[in-house]
Amino acid sequence: MGAVAVVRDITIQKKIEESLRVSEERLRLAQTRGEVGVWDWNVVTNDLHFTPELEQLYGLSPGTIKTYDDWRELTHPDDIEKIEFERDNQIAQHKPFDLEFRIFHHSGEMKWLSTRGGATYDDNGQVKRVLGINTDITNRKKAEEILQTTLLRFYKILSSMSASVLLVTADNKVEFVNQEFCDYFHLNEEPDYFIGYTSLNMTRVIKSAYRNPEEALLRINDIVNNYKPVHGEEVLMRDGKPYGRLWLHLDITEREKTEEKLHESNTKLIKEVNDHQQTELRLKDLVNELKRSNKELEQFAYVSSHDLQEPLRMVALFTQLLERRYKGKLDEDADDYIKFIVEGAKRMKLLIDDLLSYSRLNSSSSEFGPIKMDKVMGNVLSNLQLISEEKNAEIKVHEPLPTIIGDESQMMHVFQNLVANGIKFNDKESPEINISAQEEENGWIFSVSDNGIGIVPEYQAQIFEIFKRLHDRDEYPGTGIGLAICQKIIDRHGGKIWVESSKGKGSIFYFSIPSKK
Repeated sequence: MGAVAVVRDITIQKKIEESLRVSEERLRLAQTRGEVGVWDWNVVTNDLHFTPELEQLYGLSPGTIKTYDDWRELTHPDDIEKIEFERDNQIAQHKPFDLEFRIFHHSGEMKWLSTRGGATYDDNGQVKRVLGINTDITNRKKAEEILQTTLLRFYKILSSMSASVLLVTADNKVEFVNQEFCDYFHLNEEPDYFIGYTSLNMTRVIKSAYRNPEEALLRINDIVNNYKPVHGEEVLMRDGKPYGRLWLHLDITEREKTEEKLHESNTKLIKEVNDHQQTELRLKDLVNELKRSNKELEQFAYVSSHDLQEPLRMVALFTQLLERRYKGKLDEDADDYIKFIVEGAKRMKLLIDDLLSYSRLNSSSSEFGPIKMDKVMGNVLSNLQLISEEKNAEIKVHEPLPTIIGDESQMMHVFQNLVANGIKFNDKESPEINISAQEEENGWIFSVSDNGIGIVPEYQAQIFEIFKRLHDRDEYPGTGIGLAICQKIIDRHGGKIWVESSKGKGSIFYFSIPSKK
């Protein structure tokens, strides 16, 4: 029958929508560039919304945070009660809040965040939503920690000075007083008593120590108003806009007698400082050269050992062929010579294999991670089952072993070497090996004890050196590299390895692993 249409002008609406879109883009860009994240907590439903920028500050993928409880799990437990109390206190007073707290970043690193925000309320004054922004202040916190450490060292130096020291801030408040100052002006109170005193109050306290108090106070005021260093009097101040004033009072009664000695001491000190600086530079160059040299030596050892494998295999192969084909067909000397070559090739292969293992410790090392040492020992016992049965050895693991942070394959190598040595270097009919661990303040100390032949004290240090052997190969076979590899592994884990032993009474090998690398 027909149609009816209504047409209205929405130009203004479109402009508003476009303006809103541009504003949102600008806000999003500002948040991204400024590393600022926004959050919105619905107190009624407990829902919590993080903007992508905020989730990025946490190292999280979008949509990970959904509730207030999700946020609490990522917040350091020592900070939660404090920030919740201060936040709720400000919200109860209808005031904004400004707080700082620590979080667990997805990377495992601890980070500091600053949060600023406030709440919205219903008609009854009840909180509906809490909103805020977060910024990463980790670098600032680290800088503050460094500054605090520097200030503590500075105060410690001032406390130990033989001169009386008074430090006054720019707002004329006493910040530091040492004991010498109290003694110098005959004050009975402890130094901390005067912290927070105004400059005016402090001058009234000390003026009685001057021979001419009023004249001394006039001179002090003149010094303070000019903001210039004063030579030969009571104070040394910074040029420019001052942070504060550092007053040093020295008894110069004996100055004439000590000036010459002081000059000699200063000259000697300058020379020692210069010598020390030169020594540090030379030491730095030497350390760098040693690092480069060690790296080259490791590479050389690896390449050399690897390249020796093939010709050695050829020597062993053809010597064994000679032995099978001509054994008994030549004279006895020839048979002995062939036997010596075969045995030598076998020993050289063992030596090359161990040398390769030693040179590849750093290049082939795995990343550190949690290691269940009970599992490691289970693998070690399985690997050594055959030799244990042959030697009738008894291996005991005392109590559950701990979980540590380290390289699992390298830890297994250490235990396997120590346990195997305890069995090999043993003259008893039934070798006894005991493995245990004891927790210390900074980590764990593991021990592997045996009832073997023992080691005399003068040789206990050198057994950890590469190629160092205490016995003939015919008596106890081996290459002399095993314990050197153990020491290198323990060094990489930040620990130490040592032995306690005496000849004929067995040995106890200890090694420490710190709680954290």
